[in-house]
Amino acid sequence: MEKIKRVLLGGCLIFMSISDLALACGAIDGKGYRCAPIATDVSSNQATELFFYFKDKEVHRAYLAKTGKVLELHTENLGAYSFTSGGMSWADNYELDKEALVLSVSLNPSTAFSCTLMASPLVEILAHFEPILEAGKFPVDASE
Repeated sequence: MEKIKRVLLGGCLIFMSISDLALACGAIDGKGYRCAPIATDVSSNQATELFFYFKDKEVHRAYLAKTGKVLELHTENLGAYSFTSGGMSWADNYELDKEALVLSVSLNPSTAFSCTLMASPLVEILAHFEPILEAGKFPVDASE
Protein backbone atom coordinates (compact mmCIF):
# COMPACT_ATOMS: atom_id res chain seq x y z
CA MET A 1 0.00 0.00 0.00
CA GLU A 2 2.85 2.38 0.86
CA LYS A 3 4.53 1.70 -2.52
CA ILE A 4 1.30 2.50 -4.38
CA LYS A 5 1.00 5.82 -2.52
CA ARG A 6 4.60 6.72 -3.42
CA VAL A 7 4.09 5.82 -7.07
CA LEU A 8 0.87 7.84 -7.25
CA LEU A 9 2.47 10.80 -5.49
CA GLY A 10 5.49 10.65 -7.80
CA GLY A 11 3.24 10.43 -10.83
CA CYS A 12 1.21 13.41 -9.66
CA LEU A 13 4.36 15.48 -9.11
CA ILE A 14 5.69 14.64 -12.57
CA PHE A 15 2.32 15.43 -14.18
CA MET A 16 2.06 18.76 -12.33
CA SER A 17 5.55 19.87 -13.32
CA ILE A 18 4.95 18.95 -16.98
CA SER A 19 1.51 20.61 -17.07
CA ASP A 20 2.88 23.77 -15.35
CA LEU A 21 5.56 24.05 -18.04
CA ALA A 22 2.99 23.58 -20.81
CA LEU A 23 0.66 26.13 -19.24
CA ALA A 24 3.47 28.64 -18.70
CA CYS A 25 4.21 28.78 -22.42
CA GLY A 26 0.65 29.76 -23.30
CA ALA A 27 -0.27 31.58 -20.10
CA ILE A 28 0.97 34.94 -21.42
CA ASP A 29 -1.11 34.65 -24.61
CA GLY A 30 -3.90 37.20 -24.61
CA LYS A 31 -1.94 39.58 -22.37
CA GLY A 32 0.58 42.30 -23.10
CA TYR A 33 3.05 44.81 -21.70
CA ARG A 34 3.08 48.58 -21.83
CA CYS A 35 6.64 49.76 -21.34
CA ALA A 36 7.61 53.35 -20.52
CA PRO A 37 11.21 54.57 -20.70
CA ILE A 38 13.05 54.86 -17.41
CA ALA A 39 14.69 58.29 -17.22
CA THR A 40 18.39 57.92 -16.53
CA ASP A 41 19.47 61.28 -17.92
CA VAL A 42 16.92 64.09 -17.97
CA SER A 43 18.70 65.96 -20.76
CA SER A 44 18.71 63.00 -23.16
CA ASN A 45 16.00 62.42 -25.72
CA GLN A 46 13.73 59.77 -24.34
CA ALA A 47 12.23 56.98 -26.35
CA THR A 48 8.48 56.62 -26.64
CA GLU A 49 6.42 53.96 -24.90
CA LEU A 50 6.48 50.45 -26.30
CA PHE A 51 3.40 48.23 -26.56
CA PHE A 52 3.60 44.45 -26.89
CA TYR A 53 0.89 41.82 -26.90
CA PHE A 54 1.10 38.04 -27.04
CA LYS A 55 -0.97 35.94 -29.40
CA ASP A 56 -0.51 32.30 -30.46
CA LYS A 57 2.83 32.11 -28.61
CA GLU A 58 4.24 35.04 -30.58
CA VAL A 59 4.98 38.66 -29.69
CA HIS A 60 3.38 41.53 -31.57
CA ARG A 61 4.36 45.18 -31.27
CA ALA A 62 1.83 47.98 -31.79
CA TYR A 63 3.01 51.41 -32.91
CA LEU A 64 1.95 54.50 -34.83
CA ALA A 65 3.31 55.14 -38.31
CA LYS A 66 2.68 57.71 -40.99
CA THR A 67 1.62 56.25 -44.31
CA GLY A 68 1.77 59.16 -46.71
CA LYS A 69 -0.12 61.88 -44.88
CA VAL A 70 -2.22 59.47 -42.82
CA LEU A 71 -1.36 58.41 -39.29
CA GLU A 72 -2.16 54.74 -38.68
CA LEU A 73 -1.86 52.14 -35.95
CA HIS A 74 0.37 49.29 -37.13
CA THR A 75 1.34 45.95 -35.65
CA GLU A 76 4.48 43.97 -36.25
CA ASN A 77 4.90 40.26 -35.55
CA LEU A 78 8.25 39.87 -33.76
CA GLY A 79 8.07 36.07 -33.72
CA ALA A 80 8.11 33.57 -30.91
CA TYR A 81 9.09 34.42 -27.36
CA SER A 82 11.14 32.24 -25.07
CA PHE A 83 11.41 31.98 -21.33
CA THR A 84 14.76 32.64 -19.71
CA SER A 85 15.94 32.06 -16.16
CA GLY A 86 15.03 35.64 -15.23
CA GLY A 87 12.03 36.28 -17.44
CA MET A 88 11.52 36.15 -21.16
CA SER A 89 13.07 37.33 -24.42
CA TRP A 90 12.01 37.82 -28.01
CA ALA A 91 13.28 39.00 -31.39
CA ASP A 92 16.93 38.73 -30.24
CA ASN A 93 16.60 42.35 -29.04
CA TYR A 94 14.25 42.36 -26.06
CA GLU A 95 14.87 40.94 -22.58
CA LEU A 96 12.19 41.28 -19.90
CA ASP A 97 13.07 40.79 -16.25
CA LYS A 98 9.75 39.38 -15.03
CA GLU A 99 10.44 40.07 -11.37
CA ALA A 100 11.37 43.76 -11.75
CA LEU A 101 9.28 44.19 -14.94
CA VAL A 102 12.18 45.98 -16.62
CA LEU A 103 12.66 45.63 -20.36
CA SER A 104 16.10 46.07 -21.88
CA VAL A 105 16.66 46.51 -25.60
CA SER A 106 19.99 45.38 -27.04
CA LEU A 107 19.75 47.91 -29.89
CA ASN A 108 19.71 50.75 -27.34
CA PRO A 109 21.42 49.55 -24.15
CA SER A 110 21.32 53.02 -22.55
CA THR A 111 17.50 52.98 -22.40
CA ALA A 112 15.53 50.66 -20.13
CA PHE A 113 11.78 50.45 -19.86
CA SER A 114 9.52 49.94 -16.87
CA CYS A 115 6.64 47.69 -17.90
CA THR A 116 3.12 47.04 -16.67
CA LEU A 117 1.10 43.98 -17.52
CA MET A 118 -2.02 44.58 -19.61
CA ALA A 119 -4.82 42.07 -19.13
CA SER A 120 -6.72 43.35 -22.20
CA PRO A 121 -3.90 44.66 -24.36
CA LEU A 122 -5.80 45.41 -27.55
CA VAL A 123 -8.39 47.46 -25.67
CA GLU A 124 -5.72 49.33 -23.73
CA ILE A 125 -3.57 49.93 -26.83
CA LEU A 126 -6.52 51.34 -28.76
CA ALA A 127 -7.52 53.51 -25.80
CA HIS A 128 -3.99 54.94 -25.66
CA PHE A 129 -3.62 55.65 -29.38
CA GLU A 130 -7.18 56.72 -30.21
CA PRO A 131 -6.81 60.36 -29.06
CA ILE A 132 -3.55 60.66 -30.99
CA LEU A 133 -5.13 59.20 -34.12
CA GLU A 134 -8.11 61.53 -33.80
CA ALA A 135 -5.79 64.52 -33.49
CA GLY A 136 -3.87 63.22 -36.51
CA LYS A 137 -0.43 63.99 -35.18
CA PHE A 138 2.41 62.39 -33.29
CA PRO A 139 3.10 63.43 -29.72
CA VAL A 140 6.29 65.52 -29.36
CA ASP A 141 8.14 64.48 -32.52
CA ALA A 142 7.73 60.73 -32.01
CA SER A 143 7.77 60.34 -35.79
CA GLU A 144 11.52 60.81 -36.00
